[in-house]
Order: sequence, then C-alpha cells, then structure tokens
Amino acid sequence: MSNADCLEAVLIDTILAEKIQGHSVCVAVSGGCDSITLLSIFSGIAKKYDINISALHVNHQLNPKSDYWENFCRHISKILNVNFIAKKVKVDVEDGLGIEAAARQARYKIFSEQSHQFIFLGHHIDDQIETFFLQLLRGAGARGLSSMPRSRAPWGRNGPYIIRPWLQIERRLILDYARQNRITWVEDDSNRDETLDRNFLRRQVLPKVYKKYPDSRPVIARSIKNLADSQTLNQELARIDMEAVDDQKPGLNLIHLKQLNFLRITNLMRYLIFDYSGQFPSKAFLDEVVRQIFEAREDAQINLPFKHFVFRRYRRRLFLCNRERRECPNFVRLWRGQKKIKLPEGNGFLVFKTNSHQGLKLEKLSTKHLKIKYRSGGEKMYVGNSTNRRSLKKIFQEAGIPPWMRTDMPLIFLGDELIWMPQIGLSKKFVSRRGEPALSFHWARSDSLQKGLYFSKKGDD
Repeated sequence: MSNADCLEAVLIDTILAEKIQGHSVCVAVSGGCDSITLLSIFSGIAKKYDINISALHVNHQLNPKSDYWENFCRHISKILNVNFIAKKVKVDVEDGLGIEAAARQARYKIFSEQSHQFIFLGHHIDDQIETFFLQLLRGAGARGLSSMPRSRAPWGRNGPYIIRPWLQIERRLILDYARQNRITWVEDDSNRDETLDRNFLRRQVLPKVYKKYPDSRPVIARSIKNLADSQTLNQELARIDMEAVDDQKPGLNLIHLKQLNFLRITNLMRYLIFDYSGQFPSKAFLDEVVRQIFEAREDAQINLPFKHFVFRRYRRRLFLCNRERRECPNFVRLWRGQKKIKLPEGNGFLVFKTNSHQGLKLEKLSTKHLKIKYRSGGEKMYVGNSTNRRSLKKIFQEAGIPPWMRTDMPLIFLGDELIWMPQIGLSKKFVSRRGEPALSFHWARSDSLQKGLYFSKKGDD
C-alpha cells in the first residue's frame, strides 16, 4: 500500500469507526507538515462522507512568526476551499506549568469551546512515543504513561471529541506523502531548540533508540496501549466506588469513604477532582487529601486548596468547592410569572411551575408578590409543624448545611416573609391541598455547583 493509500485509508477507517459521516469537523492546523497534510487529505474526501470541514488555527503569540503562521494556514485553507477559523490566545507563562504545557492548556481550552462535533489532530506514533518518554521521566503513573488517547472529549467533559487518526502512523510516512504531493508547510524554528525537553528527546535520544532497536516503535506503542487499558480500568473502578459511597446528599460521607482502602480512595479522589476541575492533581496533593481523610480528628476542619477549588470537611462529610465565595446580598427580583429567573454569579436559575399537586397556594399571590433574595442576616422561617418562626442560622445548623454553602442559597419571600429555601422546602403553612392550583419552585444549579463533591446530583425542590 502506498503512503497516499495508507494515510487516506486510515482516515476513512476512522471516519467510519467513529460514525463521523454527516457531522461537522475541525482540523487543527499549526502550519506544520502533519496538520497541513491531514487537512489536505481530509478536504479531498469530506464531501464524499457528507462532512462539513473547517480548519482551526490557535495563535499562541509566542513567536515573532506567529502571525505569519496564522496567515499561511488561512492561505492554505482558501486554496483547499475550507472554512478557516483563527483564535488568538494569551499563554500564561507565569503559571508555573512551563511554556509547552501552558500553551497546550490554552490550545485545548479553545478546542473545548468549538461548536463542531469533532476536532482532528495530526499526531502520529513518534509524537506518542515522545509523550510517553516525557511522562516516564516525570514519574507518571498509568494515566500519564498512556500518553495521548486516540479519541476523547476535552478534559473529560462535554465538547467536541478529539480524534487522532494517525496515532499509529510514523512521521516519515506523512513527510514522504507531503513531499510526493508537493504540499507546502512551515517549519517552527523552536523545534530545533534542544533546551525544550521534547526537542531534546526527538533530536538526541530517540534516534539512538530507533537505530539500536529498529522495531521498537510498535513495541513501545503496545506498552502504551496496555497502560491505556489499565487507565480505563482505574476510571471504571472510580465510578464503581463513587456509586458505593454516594448517599445522594451534599458532599461525600467520610464513614462510607473510609471503608475503601488507601489506593482506592486515592484513585477515586483523582477522578473526582478531574471531573470537577478538568485537571489532575499531583500525587503529593492526593496523598495529603487521603492522609487527612484517614488521620484527622472527627471534628477537625480540612482546608486544602487546589487551583481555584478547595477541599473542606464538615460533620463527617467531604466537600470540594469553589474557593471564591458567592455573596449577593443586594440581589432582589420580583416574580412576575416567569418560568425561570437567572441568579447572579453563575448560581444557576430558579424554575417556577404551576400544578395541581403540591406547592404554594396560588391564592396567596393575590395580595403579595414573590421576591427572590439572598441571606443578609436575621431571617426567620416556619419549619415543619412549628408554630414559631426559627432563625435561618438554626435551620442551617440542624439541616447540616455547611457554612460556606449558605450564602449561595436563593431564598423566596412572600411579601416580607421567608417561605422557601433549598433543601428545606416550602413552609407548611403555605402548602396547597391536593387539587388546589399551586406553584412549585426548583433551584437548577449551575454545572460547576452540580459537579463533583459540592452537591449531590439531585436538584432542590
């Protein structure tokens, strides 16, 4: 099979295996040989498979030639009659990640924001092996050593699927095809900078490995596949353990959690943190979290920051939540028949539904307005069958609602009287009888509040 037949056949097999026909696809292009060759071949077969194709270039603005590379990609896309998308990003080189990792993080953030169903990347087996050795030298576990997956959603979340069709193809085959078909590309001069780890491996170390062990590429690729399978099993085990410890209440029950052994808790925490933040924690951080879970006194407070989040402990439960507090003391909205009201600071929505089952008696609205506010201090409410109003502070404490959650919770007032709050519900004196016209309330929290350990996955009615 010729290089042309091989590259195109693998691309077609990927299109069919991933069921990409009839969908929209972005090919990420840097201007280099691999991505431009992928765009060239894909543009020639897209129509046959009813695929709407675009080229996406992320300009990292790190090189004096960055704008030239962007314009080159625009020019090639025009020649190929492909829609072109350019995105400029500011790479945070002060974040401690290093230039390569920070640029990658900025690039994948752009990928995750695209409306296309799939994003194709031109990575090949040589890129994969370089990544494997980089992770090996960093002391990575199965997740890192499994290197780049052939397909996945960005950061494990909703968004375009990342597809790498040529992950089993050698770089030289792509280069040969490009030369034979007179494809033009640009060379990134930073690829010759051997102070960068990847370049040092590519130019100094791996050529010696391949010369000594000429058949080593597929052998190393097989090991990477085995590690990827182990990684998949770790993820599956984390899901099983999460189901075992999740009692559908806010946070995680530490009593249930401690029934797992050290390794399984570490594994579960790793994936919960990733699911919540999009980033995997270091081993040192994980070890500290698990140590405090096991060794801290029952009444001890855990306060471990991770990126923009923090682990906290309250009444034998573990929470992972935003470090920034949402405080909206001046927020006030009147309900005027809307189906939902947007809450401030990314705090989701309040949803209103009329029914004849249970809720606030609609007749109560004939003389007073519903108001949505947040806690400001001194609020009281009738709870259960009590004939006396009780302070919000006491209600929070008895319901086991952690202090840092309390300012997030929207409150509903009828006139000046507090009648409803999340996790407590509607004050009984205002509840309708079955068959009476009624209005129910539901707090539809934002994704960031629903995910991970902050709240259970159930809503608040």
